[in-house]
Amino acid sequence: MTQTEKTLDQTATLWRRLAAMIYDGLILIAIWMLIAAVYIFVVHLATKGVPENALILQFTLFPIEIFGTFLFFDYFWRTKGQTLGMLAWKIKLENNQGDLVDRRTALIRWSTSVFSLLAGGIGYWTAIIRQDKRTLHDVLSDTRVIHTTN
Repeated sequence: MTQTEKTLDQTATLWRRLAAMIYDGLILIAIWMLIAAVYIFVVHLATKGVPENALILQFTLFPIEIFGTFLFFDYFWRTKGQTLGMLAWKIKLENNQGDLVDRRTALIRWSTSVFSLLAGGIGYWTAIIRQDKRTLHDVLSDTRVIHTTN
């Protein structure tokens, strides 16, 4: 078996990746709820009550939750190569050399995957078309998601 065949054999399927995304999505909902609760508590303490204009509260909370989402992925990708959803579905993120990713790579991968998802998932569907099964954000960040045995 050649190195290319071995790499293709290890590459995680799109369906396994989507299942891990759903799992991570449930975890992120809980994180967002926690962030919102802490934020509202702090705002309540600072203003001696909840602001009457809920729209302002939502607009100020949104960037904090986006940043929290990035921190979730950044931490797991850089320290373990796997989010909790990826661990459950036995897939792992690595750079093209087989190492853990750095913060810059995590940021590129996360931001391009968000845009890919918002654009109807077009970047994810490239995994079906490409022979190496990589998504658009895999290619742009020089990473790959592989199937693991542990």
